[in-house]
Amino acid sequence: MPEIKRTPRNRIGDLLRDERGAVAGIFAVSLPVLLGFVGAAADYSNLSVTRNKLQAVADSAALAGAREFRLGNTTSAQVSQAVSNYAQASLTGLDLTANVTPSADTVRRTISVNVTATVPTYVMHLMGNSTTRLEARATARMVGGSPICVIGLDPNAPSTLELDQTAKLEAPTCALYSNSKNRNGLIARADAKIVAAFICSAGGRSSKSVGSFTPSPQTDCPVMPDPLLSRPQPV
Repeated sequence: MPEIKRTPRNRIGDLLRDERGAVAGIFAVSLPVLLGFVGAAADYSNLSVTRNKLQAVADSAALAGAREFRLGNTTSAQVSQAVSNYAQASLTGLDLTANVTPSADTVRRTISVNVTATVPTYVMHLMGNSTTRLEARATARMVGGSPICVIGLDPNAPSTLELDQTAKLEAPTCALYSNSKNRNGLIARADAKIVAAFICSAGGRSSKSVGSFTPSPQTDCPVMPDPLLSRPQPV
């Protein structure tokens, strides 16, 4: 069989028609782009998880702040401080660092919480974004009921609130609760008197005088949870 000689022109044509290395070439060119998309997705996932954590902190801190309005004579500074302490304790538990900005309105009994954090990126910094600022906001409001001045917390005590002789407890703008489920959970002996905007006993009440309680206490009330329970322990 005669030998076919390949001219330089034939060889160039063969090279242009050869597709054996095309996939590898395309992959090599596309690899940086693919890695960029994967890295951006990882950054986005991390930022999304962190923001959800910040939102959870803001929500729970706002609810804790709203509970502060149940306390008699509370001030906006006290509510804001309680919210900051609660949020920072929550952030420490999540191993996060963030700025907490509370804003309390004692007239409307609302608390707004703004939590911001600067989070580093892992891949997006290659495009000039070394950090991203995340923000979470929440607002809560305390509705209904008078603020609380006194709570007898022990539900098993014979009486959690007991006045004797000529003792007087006057809280005309706030509420008084006894968590004792005893039939004498709230007691006013002799000439003792209790005056409040609202008086409630989880159990019963006992008094020697018709005018011992103003107004007349409600009984069989639900146990009132400790409004200070959510506060971190003081140093």
